[in-house]
Order: sequence, then structure tokens, then C-alpha cells
Amino acid sequence: MHDLRYKNLGLNGGLSLVFDVRGLGADMAFVNDHMNIASDSRNDIATRAGAVVIGLGLGFLASFKNAALFVALTANQLDTMSPLPKISYTTAVKLFFYESNYDYGTEKKVDSKPIQHIHDPINKPLPKR
Repeated sequence: MHDLRYKNLGLNGGLSLVFDVRGLGADMAFVNDHMNIASDSRNDIATRAGAVVIGLGLGFLASFKNAALFVALTANQLDTMSPLPKISYTTAVKLFFYESNYDYGTEKKVDSKPIQHIHDPINKPLPKR
């Protein structure tokens, strides 16, 4: 889902993960999805541990642009002479999130339902007979 959300925003690569604030909504959804996987007791311990490591790792990398956006928007709100519109940090992240959740190519909303991978131990495909 994270890659699809990034594609919807025209983002790709690791530099977007670290530097492009438009991906913040997608990053937060990714971390949330992985924390849900980690907290689901139906998953085995390896799946849960992997979800924690991946989710927190991406969250850590995205935290730098998150902090930069917060500082920039706070400084803009405090600057009475700034011609830029006064927008809150929360509003900006919500806008980025909603923008990343809509695929203009298919005109469908991106949902957070996890895609079952072949290597998923819970939902392994049945062997062919």
C-alpha cells in the first residue's frame, strides 16, 4: 500500500522517504498498518517482530521530514509578515494523507487492507494437486 500511495503522489525512491513531505500521510498509514500487524495475536512471532522493525524503521526515517514540516509551518504561523497562508501542521498532514489515498488513474480510494503475500505464513496458498 505504501508504494501505491507514493505512486499516487508521484513519489519514488528512498530520497522521497527522507526528504519529501508530501509522503507523510502515506508514511503514517504504513507505520499504522505495520503496528496493527504487530499487535495481531493471530500472526506468528516472526511476522509480528518483522512488522515492528519495518514500521519503526520507516517511521524513524520519515521523522526528519516530519520535524522539518512542523518547524516550517510553526515559523510561518508566527511570522506576521509572511504572505504564505496560515495552515496548521495537522491540516497539512491530513491533506497529504487524503491526497495519497486516492488513485486518480483508477478513481478509487486506496484502502489499508493488507495484501496477502505468498510468503505470508498465515495465508499460504494451498498446494496445487
